[in-house]
Amino acid sequence: MNSCAMAVLEEFQDIVFSYGVSDEYRFQIHFSSKPKSKPKKEKTEEERKFRRRAKYFLVTQLVVVLVFLSLLGGLDDAEVELDDDDSLNYND
Repeated sequence: MNSCAMAVLEEFQDIVFSYGVSDEYRFQIHFSSKPKSKPKKEKTEEERKFRRRAKYFLVTQLVVVLVFLSLLGGLDDAEVELDDDDSLNYND
């Protein structure tokens, strides 16, 4: 593990102080240091197609929920009339 810590110290010049024992090491980095920017990865055609389909899927799901709620919201329990059939006698 010491050789790994030495490799980290050699690779990252912004490290000011490091300490540790066994497999636990701490590194103190200078406050003005900035992380290295990674180059942007170009998206493949498959990734672009997947994202486009995912957007359409989400929009479709939203439309379906809105239509369902509008149809469900149009029903009112007060408008539904129940037939009270007094001719049935359950005591027989």
